[in-house]
Amino acid sequence: MTKTARDSSKIEKIKASIIEAAVEIIISDGFRRLTMRKIASKMGMSATNLYNYFANKDEIYINILIHGFKLLYDELKSVYDAHRDPVERGKKFIASYLSFGIRNYNYYDIMFSPVLPKYNDYVGTRLEALAKVEMDYSRKIIELSVQTVAKVITNVKRDRAGEVERRMIEVWSMLHGMISLYHGRMVDYVIKKPADTYEAIVDDILEYMMN
Repeated sequence: MTKTARDSSKIEKIKASIIEAAVEIIISDGFRRLTMRKIASKMGMSATNLYNYFANKDEIYINILIHGFKLLYDELKSVYDAHRDPVERGKKFIASYLSFGIRNYNYYDIMFSPVLPKYNDYVGTRLEALAKVEMDYSRKIIELSVQTVAKVITNVKRDRAGEVERRMIEVWSMLHGMISLYHGRMVDYVIKKPADTYEAIVDDILEYMMN
């Protein structure tokens, strides 16, 4: 039993390393140029050995998405559970999303890229079930975000259908833009200390949500 546990742990570590290698290749060369041979070369293993861990590059790619969205969900859920006050929770939630995008931009860029395959591209294929795992994490993040926004907003009227969802998308769009500008280094041409300014913007976004 002990040997099996060790073997399982070793396999998971190797798979995690393969995923990291694939992320680096996608960021530097693009998804179209990602190949099993190129991943194997980066890992220092044979392509044949690589197939012992993943069936193809799409399976690796979907596992990248699962890893990224799970990391994001776990961070946001931790913040959500740690704060009872709706306003404080909202502020920490927004800051956590922004921090994740800045700290994990390689994953974030792949997760939200408009040109890379999405769940619908795998429907009807042997990878549909695996892609659904990623989709489920994405939906859980959306549901958690909607709940957070709903508890912050104090002036939602019942006759304004979709108000919470609309506010959530507005906030999401602002945060996504902030993350993209930060990593595109465009902000550096406008302000000297992006981190300080971004912290102030989090307060602005929260104020907007409340009003």
